[in-house]
Amino acid sequence: MLIHVGSRRSLSTWLRNEIFSNPNFYIIKGYLNKSRITKYFQYTDPAFIDLNELKKDVLQDIENAKILKKIPIIANEALEGNELNGNNFSIISNFLKSISNQETKILYIIRRQDHKILALYKKHIAKGGVSNLKNFINSGDYINRGIFPYSINFKKECLFYDKIIEHYQYLFGEENVLVLPYEMFFDKKDIFVKRILEFINFNKVIQYDGSKRYNEAHNWSNLLLNKFSNLIIGNPTGLDSVFKSKYRNLTRQIFLRSAKRFTFKKFDDFYQKRALKVLHNEINNFYKISNDKTSKLIKINLDEYGY
Repeated sequence: MLIHVGSRRSLSTWLRNEIFSNPNFYIIKGYLNKSRITKYFQYTDPAFIDLNELKKDVLQDIENAKILKKIPIIANEALEGNELNGNNFSIISNFLKSISNQETKILYIIRRQDHKILALYKKHIAKGGVSNLKNFINSGDYINRGIFPYSINFKKECLFYDKIIEHYQYLFGEENVLVLPYEMFFDKKDIFVKRILEFINFNKVIQYDGSKRYNEAHNWSNLLLNKFSNLIIGNPTGLDSVFKSKYRNLTRQIFLRSAKRFTFKKFDDFYQKRALKVLHNEINNFYKISNDKTSKLIKINLDEYGY
């Protein structure tokens, strides 16, 4: 069995659609169609999780895969825990250990922290965030929902990859954990895919489209207009009246659809450089020691990929 534990914004959708969709693999349905991992671990207090029920469902799916003589795959980026602060990571990893056997393999794709933080920030703004990048990194943010704002706290420490990898290696064994840098895919696609398939002892040829993009990155022109909308209009909430919720939704959708037409290449390039400058000033060498340790753990020189 292969468990792909993320991370987010790091080829998860591409792998699921181009590699794991192969007929020789069996995707554990509960994790994709019903988002159980997200529901049970990311947004629910662990005290209220019925792990026995979840474990029973997952083990039944694994048994179905064996009957069909297929390789069971659990693939959901939410398995890394909360994407902004890493909450529930240990609970999830320990649960994965409880459903594993000696043949279970862990696949973890990491990404340069500066680019990962930018991707998370863009996603955050698209979801309703209002803060600038500097505040987002240092003190978190909130999502404007009228008189009941939803607070967001980003923890830089959740991207200490060496700590995450060491934990997986402790639980599953060093030989059963494969970690690859996201950037390797764009530099050496065939080697990247080959490493994954060899890791699970799969020797058949898989046809895939390495140029396929499933999640287009948000451009800065659109995001800044989006942030303006978040400040002025906000996101609808269940605490709104029916009329106010529909009004807020309609107004927001009209504004955002209009905003999508605004894309200025020169401005996007300028703002991307500016955002990276702000980011590098804030994190500086914060991840240097962690990345050096990670290089040794995964036996790949991350300096070659800009870490």
